[in-house]
Amino acid sequence: MYRVTQRFDAAAVADPGAEVRRAFTALELPAGLQPGMRVAVCVGSRGIASLPELVAATVASLRGLGLKPFIVPAMGSHGQACAEGQTALLKSLGVSEDSMGVPVAADMAVEELGRTESGARILFSREALKADWIVPVARIKPHTILSAAVQSGLCKMLVIGCGKHAGAQEYHKFDICSQLLPAAHFLLQRLPILAGVAVVENAADRLCEVRLVRPERFIETDTELLLLAASRMARLPLDALDLLIIDKIGKDICGSGADLNITGKWRRDGGPRVPDYQWIAALDLTDASHGNALGMGSIDLISERFRRKIDYKATTINAVTCGQLRSGRTPICLGTDRQLLETVLNLLPDPTQARVARIRTTRDLDCFWASAACLAELRARPGVRVDGEALELRFTDRGDLLPPA
Repeated sequence: MYRVTQRFDAAAVADPGAEVRRAFTALELPAGLQPGMRVAVCVGSRGIASLPELVAATVASLRGLGLKPFIVPAMGSHGQACAEGQTALLKSLGVSEDSMGVPVAADMAVEELGRTESGARILFSREALKADWIVPVARIKPHTILSAAVQSGLCKMLVIGCGKHAGAQEYHKFDICSQLLPAAHFLLQRLPILAGVAVVENAADRLCEVRLVRPERFIETDTELLLLAASRMARLPLDALDLLIIDKIGKDICGSGADLNITGKWRRDGGPRVPDYQWIAALDLTDASHGNALGMGSIDLISERFRRKIDYKATTINAVTCGQLRSGRTPICLGTDRQLLETVLNLLPDPTQARVARIRTTRDLDCFWASAACLAELRARPGVRVDGEALELRFTDRGDLLPPA
């Protein structure tokens, strides 16, 4: 395998927390805002860059206005769809009562606020509804399911993060593709939203845009910043592979474990095989996923060390509540990493000509590794550099693939 590096736009916000505080200072305050009012700061389960700094700055800014902020987990059915699991998940991301100095009100209870014109039930976190004001913190990016002008962002945080909980064995059917925007319109007209913290990450997982957005501009901002996020997103510069090796997938990487914008949405939805990666092998599940392996259904092969980390209860709850049952299917498990790779290579007519690439995660694409059969294509790509020395894959005594040199 040969080491390959890519150059991306590295422009980033130097101090995201300071940017949030500055934006709150310039915010046009809504009528009716009074000192002592309670504000629910809605925080999700994604590993957003600088998340603790963003939340801490939001909390400090709200306190500076004389308000009383508290944190509400806004992550749908993640964290095993229970208050304890969601509190622990936020803590693993650096957001807790101790680190933020405010309470974390984790409760899976929801209230039905009404229905859209299509009949979809609109549910929302009861803890958030107890507040006088609501402030969601959201990253705007291309979604693994949605292909519309509004995808992951402020609207989805309200509709899915705060509104689609699973509690007491109750599951709520919600078609995100057709109902996200109608539900967002419904909530934006009824909820006391003070503002939303909207961020975009660059290919190096650093924040390149931080905004404080009034609710009347949520949809407009989601649409505008989605284009920026797509342009800054890292991609793998290979159109076809026999095998893609992913060292780790996980919920902190992407909602689907491995980003289908990188591996190919056809793996879930069908359609043209773009990019055309014949097989994908995932060798490990991130610790921050806490056993939730949702998205593994779009993977072909896993190792035994991956399988041992799967929490089938957490994965099933997430698959059922998001309506993506195939995403929770278990791929073929082929023992150790070494056994898995040997098995796949032996399926090819000529393993010496195999087109193979290895990435750390679908978020870490500035540096990856590729086999000799890929080099001509890579060297023709602008902004791509291939090292001249080949590196052997190295394994531990028990057959685990070692981190690349």
